[in-house]
Amino acid sequence: MATLFESPELQESASLAVQALIDDAGSKKERAEAIVDAVAKAAVHDALATTAGSEPVYGSIVDARLARLRQIIEELGEGASPLTAYEAGAVFRITPSQGRTLLRTYQVRYARDYRARMAATVKTIAESAKATGLKPSRYEFEFADAGTLEYAVDRLRRHGFERSLTIDRQALTVRVDTSVKVSAQDAKTFLISDAS
Repeated sequence: MATLFESPELQESASLAVQALIDDAGSKKERAEAIVDAVAKAAVHDALATTAGSEPVYGSIVDARLARLRQIIEELGEGASPLTAYEAGAVFRITPSQGRTLLRTYQVRYARDYRARMAATVKTIAESAKATGLKPSRYEFEFADAGTLEYAVDRLRRHGFERSLTIDRQALTVRVDTSVKVSAQDAKTFLISDAS
């Protein structure tokens, strides 16, 4: 974990936070450690920026949580899986339902950041997708997490690819017939160009 946890008290708090993410959110140990590091860095950034007067002081708990969530997501880095509702719930000590609402509000309030981050991840997945089966063949997109899958499904539906969309949430896969084209693009081409 980060060097922010040099004191024994902070090391103990960090260990307890990792365990809370494992127990309360179902995160794997490595993922929980990455989230705790991101939370710590976001908290330090927030405290120092507030003291320096370079960041706004938020008047509502929702705005404060959104700003902290945005910083946590930035600290997790490009390509990291988005927080789940359970992880957001554990980080902010709110219910998973409130965590889901917070994540949806983040997606709307910081739409450009969210779309850019998700589109880049989906583009990487789309580039490695292969067409399978006999005619008509289908692209099979394999996702690492449900959040990215849902983002891709939403983009495909919004842009007219729902006719042959098959979603397997258990396997985290999406299949689309290669013959389905919207504006002369098949699903793979669309997901790759959507990130540009």
